[in-house]
Amino acid sequence: MSKKRILLIVTLLIIATAATYYFYNKDQLASKEEEAPSMQVLQVVKQDLTEVLSTTGVVQSSEVKTVPTKIAGRVTKLKVEIGDEVKEGDILASIDDVDIKISIQDLENKRNSALNKLSSLKSEGNISLLNNMNSAQTTYENAVETYENNKVLYEVGSISKHELDKSAEAKNKANDDFDLAKTKHEAFNIDQEIALLEDDITLIETNIRLLEQDLEDAIINSPISGVITDIKISEGDFVQQNSKTFEIKDLQTLEVEAFISEYDISKISLNQEVIVTALGNRDKDYVGVVTKIYPSAEIVGGEATVKVLIDIKDEDKDLLPNFNAALEIIINKVENAFVIPYEALVSIREGKHGIMIKDGEEMRMLPVETGVRGDMHIQVISDEINEGFEVYIKSTEDEQTVRVPGMMPGIAPSSGGGGGGGRGKTPSTSP
Repeated sequence: MSKKRILLIVTLLIIATAATYYFYNKDQLASKEEEAPSMQVLQVVKQDLTEVLSTTGVVQSSEVKTVPTKIAGRVTKLKVEIGDEVKEGDILASIDDVDIKISIQDLENKRNSALNKLSSLKSEGNISLLNNMNSAQTTYENAVETYENNKVLYEVGSISKHELDKSAEAKNKANDDFDLAKTKHEAFNIDQEIALLEDDITLIETNIRLLEQDLEDAIINSPISGVITDIKISEGDFVQQNSKTFEIKDLQTLEVEAFISEYDISKISLNQEVIVTALGNRDKDYVGVVTKIYPSAEIVGGEATVKVLIDIKDEDKDLLPNFNAALEIIINKVENAFVIPYEALVSIREGKHGIMIKDGEEMRMLPVETGVRGDMHIQVISDEINEGFEVYIKSTEDEQTVRVPGMMPGIAPSSGGGGGGGRGKTPSTSP
């Protein structure tokens, strides 16, 4: 075969191969031409925007009281059951008080006797001691006279020696009694005696007051208005002092306990408004406010979190302690702000942001400041922006270069309540 013939055959094969490739791939080539990135035009709009931090928490009573016994004793009466509503001061139970009442009566008798003695002492002074001394002196003088007479009678043989000795003993005893009465009279200090009696009376009255307090403490009263949620005693039980008896929760003052991540706690401040929704009833919202931010973090599930308490302002019997609740903590609000969808915002170097605009026939990046972040929209700030301002983004996802602040590349913002004045979820990671 000649060289010209071989060259012709090779050329024809190449042309055939190329034609075949084009025929079988022309649809794909046309499709790729159609997929060439095109620009989508969005407009800057003006609207209110709310930024929220979404989390969950547990409803609890803001006031829980565990009622202790103040005295030891046997429980004689139990007046409530679990679930009963009580008012502050209501009687919950009583402890046996019979011995206390007997002790009070004994002390009152002693006090009355001491008071009578004090009154007599103040009005009469030491008259009783003087009377005792005078009486003892008279008795002694009579005994001396009897002894002297008996001596004469003994000498003449009218009485026996035994009778004489007996009168001598009576004289000596009368003398001793007179000396003792005289010593007491002379040593008596009326002011000191009055002071001692008054001290005794004061001590007795103090003990009476303590027992009267015990008598009051034998009645166990509710310290708050609320609902009995636990009873730890039964009738007939002997309880020690400070034994736990009842748990009472005030269901009219509820709060939510939440744990905020260390990455988000800087966004939380006191008095921030919170929308509370019970997970079991999404149809009703409650208004709350942040009332306490704990000063130290706790480790929960390996993550450092800070406990926050949120008071619920609405009263509702359908909301109960231990309910799980969804929380939307309002971080920031703005009115009449220029906003764009997140996908229109472009992340550029060093944490800066911009939007793509058309300047004449050319496209250029306009740097912007960002503000409040809503669910689907974000506030943008620039002197060049006005309402209706056009922003360009690539419409093909494969070619998308947009990075939403606070989101990982390729992750779209979460859907939810929309931009506007609706409630939204703020991104969990800072840009």
